[in-house]
Amino acid sequence: MHPKHQRFVDEYLIDLDARNAAIRAGYRPAAAHMTSHNILRRPEIAAAIAEAMAARARRTGVTVERVLREYARLAVADPRGLVSVGEAGVALRVAGALSDVADAAPSLV
Repeated sequence: MHPKHQRFVDEYLIDLDARNAAIRAGYRPAAAHMTSHNILRRPEIAAAIAEAMAARARRTGVTVERVLREYARLAVADPRGLVSVGEAGVALRVAGALSDVADAAPSLV
């Protein structure tokens, strides 16, 4: 693979933005959209990207299925499970007392 193509692959894996990956790999900004489109259509580039993404998924354990499962947990999280309401007012629950679903949604507080 040409070194500039490898650089494109490496840059593409950062944010999956083909146009910006082309620019960061050294292609002309004015032609980056069309250049990136053409590069992504090359079988060896597509294979290198797929292989690198699969390797990253194995290393991190983050897969599309896992991300969707976590999104689903957040979608049904009840923020009321993160706090307790009493005479003294509202207080955050102790982390150990959180349900599995509430534990998935700390940003809802």
